[in-house]
Amino acid sequence: MGRWLAILLSAIWPLAAQAQDVSVRSGDHEDFTRLVFNLPSRIDWTIENTENEAVLRFARRGLSFDISQVFDRIQKDRVAQIDIDRDAQAVTLRFGCDCEATGFWFRKSMLVVDVAAKEVGSTGQVGETSSDHRSFALQLPTRGTSAATSLVHRAIGFEPPETKQKPAMESPLLRETGLEESRDRLLRQFSRAASQGLLAPKRTLPQPVENVTEPSQPAPPEPALQDPEESDATLPFNLNINVQTAVDRDFLSALEAGDQTGLAGRCLDAELIDVANWGSGAPFWDQIGPLRGRMTSEFDRIDEQSVGKLAQLYLYFGFGVEAGNIASLLPDGSERKKIYTALAQIMDKGSADGTVLADQLDCDAPGAMWSALSHEHLPTDVQVNNNAIVRAFSGLPPHLRKHLGPILSARLLSAGHARQSSAILRILDRVDETMTPAAKMVVADLQTQNGELEAAEESLKIVVEANSEMSPEAVVRQIDSQMERGGQVPAKLAQLASAYAYEYAGSPLGQKLARSHVLALGATGAFDDAFSELDRFESDAEEPLNQIRADLTNRLATHGAPFEILRYVLSDETARPDLLSQESALAMAEHLLDAGFYQQSRDMLEQTFHGRNMRKARLIRARTALKLDQPRLAEVELLGLEGKDVNILRAQARSMVGEHRQAYELFKSAGLDTEANREAWLAESGVEVTGPSASNEPTEVADEEPGVGVLAQNKLLLEDVGATRGTLQALLAETPDPSPEN
Repeated sequence: MGRWLAILLSAIWPLAAQAQDVSVRSGDHEDFTRLVFNLPSRIDWTIENTENEAVLRFARRGLSFDISQVFDRIQKDRVAQIDIDRDAQAVTLRFGCDCEATGFWFRKSMLVVDVAAKEVGSTGQVGETSSDHRSFALQLPTRGTSAATSLVHRAIGFEPPETKQKPAMESPLLRETGLEESRDRLLRQFSRAASQGLLAPKRTLPQPVENVTEPSQPAPPEPALQDPEESDATLPFNLNINVQTAVDRDFLSALEAGDQTGLAGRCLDAELIDVANWGSGAPFWDQIGPLRGRMTSEFDRIDEQSVGKLAQLYLYFGFGVEAGNIASLLPDGSERKKIYTALAQIMDKGSADGTVLADQLDCDAPGAMWSALSHEHLPTDVQVNNNAIVRAFSGLPPHLRKHLGPILSARLLSAGHARQSSAILRILDRVDETMTPAAKMVVADLQTQNGELEAAEESLKIVVEANSEMSPEAVVRQIDSQMERGGQVPAKLAQLASAYAYEYAGSPLGQKLARSHVLALGATGAFDDAFSELDRFESDAEEPLNQIRADLTNRLATHGAPFEILRYVLSDETARPDLLSQESALAMAEHLLDAGFYQQSRDMLEQTFHGRNMRKARLIRARTALKLDQPRLAEVELLGLEGKDVNILRAQARSMVGEHRQAYELFKSAGLDTEANREAWLAESGVEVTGPSASNEPTEVADEEPGVGVLAQNKLLLEDVGATRGTLQALLAETPDPSPEN
């Protein structure tokens, strides 16, 4: 019996030794489903597409295909079933759509098969493919052997077979287009490159072999030459060459070597961060129990291998805190401890800034994906391997896609990678259980960014009605969206914001909800209710809600009536001026100035203004200074400004300090003739007035006595009046008083 058993084992042992495992990985993409066969080495293979399936055959025996995890990561909309024929070494892909399969080699031994919808006009057949790389010959049109061709032949050591030439045929097209000259010039350049060592054959060319015969024997007769049209001998010579300058050759070699060396030294090994393969579809408790039992060995020593496996399993199921606690048992400074700790932070907090994963953004999958998740805000000055991110995310199990998808999509969108963010959302949308309210929120953000505002509001409405933990945030965004569009906020939505605000009181989300509720009331013009609700929210808060009050005041400044603005400003219910937007502060200052509250108007402009707002603020300050009888301060505010409105204010300031001549010129430049003439009348020295008002009385006085000013003329007139009065009094004294008695 033992002898027969030994014979049987000796017979089947070589077969078992020859069996080679081939793992099959899968992933869903936007337009295709990808299968990757990890073969031991490149081998010949064929793929044949029929109506509803494709058959993949391999030219090697003993391959064992592992497809146990293929459908863990893909749907069955394209690849519905996979059958293995071990005897024929064939893999049959049964389609769930009108699809076809194509394949190609990747790296050393990965055969990639993509299943996608058939293209229009496709025959559905894929021919035989082998493991080697074929070279395509460079066919040069020629008529016989030119001098340039001979130079190339000699340079590369090739002697073409002799052929019988036909008389050259005249071709008008050849003469007109100059193809013959171009051909000869190209061949001369090839010859020069070959002589300089810059051109080499892409494959070893066959060397001519001379036939050696005995001297006594006659040489064999030469075979009759065939007509060039009847033989392939006159086909253009297969040069099969590759041209490259010495500079390009050295530069590209150095660049490729440096780039590969840098990535190889910096990018983490995929095995260290391949979370998708750290668990299986078995129940959690069935996988966790054995590992916990092996954490400690004899004498309570920590079994590092079991601890690492347990940390990996916790990460696979998304338990960040537990994974971090287990990883803390690993030796300090070990690479695995750093990686597991960073991954645990991502699972628990959604980011892990400053960890070992931070510099993996330009690496291959899955490093690029985990690096993107580690950054709370993606850097804009670093290259990001977006394709690797989407590919790695597609390979995650559903529960991790559900947990990490909204975070990753939102992060990509905020960094400007809208297309990749949309791809993540499409992957989530394939399975109902992974399209969570959090993912729907990112959909709304993407729609808003694309200008699809109505669609975004519908998405937010779905999240609000879901009554999930994302509903309060959706209420805030929906109210903000409707206010930005100038629409009315429904009363039901405003009440919902109020209810959520009390539920989340004391938290940042509670303040956002209170703000939305108050602004929703203000948007309807109910400022009394809005300020009343704000006071009520503020009484329950630990600190004043200054920013919410500022937002409501901004709304009041732009949408409130003038009397409402005066009422709330003078009753100190509005926010501090330095918290307001520049536009709101300017609007309220102007309202106060026009209403005669000059000091309150000045107080409203305490903040620093910029751009156009700075000019407007200085003009309002100058007007306020004039109203407060401070002309010099008004001129200080107007320094460096130009324009008609500036000249008018500057003229008023000059008039107030008695500089009437300058005021006259400024009013005149502004086109205010009446004000200019008044200043000319008040000037101490003569002012030559031109224009339509030249006939006015003050101008005539100035023309009669050009060297005397108006005030001096008035003084002379008064003196004349005094003299005249004295003369009249003397005459009256000398004249007797007529009385009735006389």
